[in-house]
Amino acid sequence: MKAIGQLFTSVLMFSVMLLIGGCVFRKAHTVPLLNLAQSPQQSLHGHDLAVHVAFSPNGKMLATVCADKTAKIWDLKTGKTVFTLSGHQDGLLCLGFSPDGKLLATGGLEGPVRLWDTATGQCVRVIETHASLVQAVTFSPDGSLLAIGAGNGVIRIWGVASGREEKSLPDMAPATSLAFSPNGKRLASSFLGVPVKFWDTQTWREVGSITPPVAESTHAIVFSSDGKYLAGGNDDTTARIWDAKTGKDIHVLKRHWGNVNAVAFSPDSKILATGGDFSINFWDTATGQNIGTITPKKRDPKHDLPVGGGTFVYSLAFSPDGSLLAVGSLDGIVDLWAIPQR
Repeated sequence: MKAIGQLFTSVLMFSVMLLIGGCVFRKAHTVPLLNLAQSPQQSLHGHDLAVHVAFSPNGKMLATVCADKTAKIWDLKTGKTVFTLSGHQDGLLCLGFSPDGKLLATGGLEGPVRLWDTATGQCVRVIETHASLVQAVTFSPDGSLLAIGAGNGVIRIWGVASGREEKSLPDMAPATSLAFSPNGKRLASSFLGVPVKFWDTQTWREVGSITPPVAESTHAIVFSSDGKYLAGGNDDTTARIWDAKTGKDIHVLKRHWGNVNAVAFSPDSKILATGGDFSINFWDTATGQNIGTITPKKRDPKHDLPVGGGTFVYSLAFSPDGSLLAVGSLDGIVDLWAIPQR
């Protein structure tokens, strides 16, 4: 009887172990991988150097800016340039569509920000920032405000209709990225070497901050469309997903080996794309699991860095329907990757 009891106990323990193991196995594989293509669906050629990208709100156009001093608006159906926007006197670093898609803001190394009519390609306003550099521009969700990250350490808030400065937010360092929360109640700003800050857009008072990782800087930030998360790309090779209300770490994403310069949430907030070194990684927002990787091919020895196996990634943007990811790279080529539905 004792032997039978020991056998029963052993079988029971083995069954429990199998059950637990099965649960662990299923948990580890509950997040499906993206079935990514081996090559982009489309590539846009027209710039010479590092490109930054943004989709129009209706998804029919893509805007790009580059160190070659020009901005371009592309028709995605034909893959052809609709307008080449000239007027800046130095290389461009940032851009942003207004929520209705009628305006495009561009800024860069010369200081002034230009507003362009996307229907005509004409410059409709030049905004003086009193700085030698602009690294970030973004419209508020209702389109009434334009936030500008100036190189003199000041964030300037402009009234789009009035054409006047509504507020200036002084800081210790130039803003590298700006993002309005989806409800427009907060503005987040990232800087080199100082914490990410949150600003109340009614009072323009600082209402919170996120201390950057040990390597000092957060390069790019973006809110998820549901407003729950803020993601940041950092120079300690990590991307991070923070709680947008508390600023606490939810996930620390480790797969890159170099600076993470670009972050983009899918429109449904379920996927975060990160890029910087020579790869683009995709992450499940809920679990922090890596669900896919793209390595853009090395195409131009003149611009691609010799230490990597591909081209350096500068900018990422999901299309409004989530079916495409636009990738702006060091070699001036913009790739459009098809993103499978999950």
